[in-house]
Amino acid sequence: MDPWTIMMGVILVFTPFVCLWFSKDATSQRVQVKDMRHLFIKNKYYLHVFGYFLIIYWKRITDSINEPLKVITNNWTAYVYQIEGDFVYFFQKYFSNQILTDVLNFHYLFIYLFIIYVTTVFYAYVNERDLCDKVTMNYLLIYALAVPYYLFFNVEVTSSWIPHMDALLYHDNLYSTFYVEHDPLDNAIPSLHIAIPFGILMINYLHVRERGIQMKSWKLYRYHRFIIINTGLFIFSILYLGIHWLIDIPLGAFIGGIGGLFIHYSHPYVRNPSMMKNAMASLFSKSKNRFIELSTILGMSLMVYLAVDIQSEQAEQPPTLRLGLEDTLFEIVQPHDGLVNIQLSNYDSNYQVSYVIMSAIESEAYMNNGVINWSAISESHVFDMIEPNTTVSLQLEKIDEYHVVIFHNPESPQTIDVGAKFDYGADKLWLAFLMSIPSMWMTGFVFSQFLQRRKEGQSWQKASLEQE
Repeated sequence: MDPWTIMMGVILVFTPFVCLWFSKDATSQRVQVKDMRHLFIKNKYYLHVFGYFLIIYWKRITDSINEPLKVITNNWTAYVYQIEGDFVYFFQKYFSNQILTDVLNFHYLFIYLFIIYVTTVFYAYVNERDLCDKVTMNYLLIYALAVPYYLFFNVEVTSSWIPHMDALLYHDNLYSTFYVEHDPLDNAIPSLHIAIPFGILMINYLHVRERGIQMKSWKLYRYHRFIIINTGLFIFSILYLGIHWLIDIPLGAFIGGIGGLFIHYSHPYVRNPSMMKNAMASLFSKSKNRFIELSTILGMSLMVYLAVDIQSEQAEQPPTLRLGLEDTLFEIVQPHDGLVNIQLSNYDSNYQVSYVIMSAIESEAYMNNGVINWSAISESHVFDMIEPNTTVSLQLEKIDEYHVVIFHNPESPQTIDVGAKFDYGADKLWLAFLMSIPSMWMTGFVFSQFLQRRKEGQSWQKASLEQE
């Protein structure tokens, strides 16, 4: 079984105990077992279940676009590295500890899944219908909000770029294939491990303030505090494990904040059919709010266009990996029905780079504790070399499972820049742009609602305003 199945099984087993523990201060709100079916139907919680399946499908489409699109978009990692340098590398080395690595690997996946799924169940269990709606929307919409940043502003994970930094999460035989299949390793900005819990914190805060309750007096503060603690742990984990850059943290919080505010401002319409009908009609009105929303969409579209244009004008594809002496890293080749054209580039002027291609499942045997064992690979596989300042062109026929191209720097004392470009023969630019429009509109909606409240002298925390 893969890690996701194991983790979800553990979560489902412990869900009743978790709900009981975090509702100790709200025992009167607990839903009795005999009433659960009735409330599930009455509150339309089956729509929440449908929503989770929808976002899994949405994410699958996004991931399928990501690799083909990189033929055009390339990546922006060099710019981030120029600003941040090796800070995250020194951070990892300072705290390096095998027990800590094992704990944080487990925490990174288990608690993230826990927060996504159990938060919805917990709020349903304590009969907080509105909060149950909102945290479900939080998961759905924050993924949607992240789409244009993921697709058009690719940034490699830190362990792929900073020489000698260990990929403590990805190069581990227990997790490696799972992350190959679910993480392209270049979706570093923004961090959803920050965005999703931060969105929940924002939702909780606005929900409590709207009801005039002090946060620490809230009966569900025990769970809120749990989210705060784990958000802090996620910040530590994503830096330590070799995943994210420092900039990913505020950008993740920004996405979470936009998502939380959008949900807070829009939720009054969700459960009110008449308000929803008026809101849909107002989408085509000529109000100032519509102007702000349209301007945001146009502005973000221009940003995306410029990003693509700048990258497409580069004389050569930028590197996707940087290898220090004896470093070993990989790039992912996703399943594809047709022919995949591969270009592997060695940008060094003096030294060769070794490489080998194998299935992700086969590669598990050579990964452990953040390190790929190149010595073992070289003994059991025939590998090839990329000469200095050379690009090697290959083709892969139809493949039904994920593969990895593993690179190794055998002798250069200096960092070697390596490029890996996979052309799947499909133009996904327009699909990527269409999938980005919901994110652009939601951002514009939040800006317009915020400005309208400010103009009318009302608090930005107010959930709904009088109809325009």
